[in-house]
Amino acid sequence: SSCELMGNGGNNGYTPVFHENTKEANETNIPNNELEARAHKGLFEGLHSRQVLPGLNFFRSDSVEVVNDPRMAIENVIVKRLNGFETVVVASSLVATVAVTVVLTVQDGSETWMQYFALCGMTLVFYMNLLCVLIITQQYYGAIRLSTGGAFGFDISKSYYANQNIMTMRHMATSSFFYSIPIFLFSMSFCVWNMLERRKVMAVPLCAFMIMSSVALHFITRKQANIFREKYQQIKLLEKPLADHLENLAPDGHLGDAASVY
Repeated sequence: SSCELMGNGGNNGYTPVFHENTKEANETNIPNNELEARAHKGLFEGLHSRQVLPGLNFFRSDSVEVVNDPRMAIENVIVKRLNGFETVVVASSLVATVAVTVVLTVQDGSETWMQYFALCGMTLVFYMNLLCVLIITQQYYGAIRLSTGGAFGFDISKSYYANQNIMTMRHMATSSFFYSIPIFLFSMSFCVWNMLERRKVMAVPLCAFMIMSSVALHFITRKQANIFREKYQQIKLLEKPLADHLENLAPDGHLGDAASVY
């Protein structure tokens, strides 16, 4: 199949015209529609666009369908909820960076048990925050792609968001971040003790303060989580009387016609 540009009055004087090459189709056993598709592709993609870089064929190259549906541009509740996790991801990245910095700055030849415990704690903090960043980022990425994948994008994205595995991992990720903060401070107390080991008068009160602070941070985290659960239960508790009232007004699913309403 070949493509020529024929002159006429429209399209700046040129119009693409396709000619069927039945001989090429018969010799290569390629359907005419595929030959025509190749000719169309040549109109919109040049030489550099058609060429694939070496090695890219080993990776997945398909994507979700791109549809310009106006409903996809409307901000929905899933996107708003996932936006709340952005702050968690940023803070988790900072904590993970500090933790891995402490691990990598350990001086050789000065290993002690206190330093070993500090390294164990910092490694755990680094893992917990890296897990948080991975899970939240991947779920945010997946939910946004699903919500813009078609006419039923929001419903499928809702199914993805409420999936048992996705939901459990999301809660695990956020809990990993919040509970890594007390562990981080507790591990720092071992680092301080290792630095001031020869000055126990200075090390003991400082380490004791950091340990008590880590315990206080743990209880603060638990307190705020419990308050949130109470408030969420109150929302559902206050919704129920109104929902029951509306259901009793229309037991058959109809609120009535205009005459009965007015």
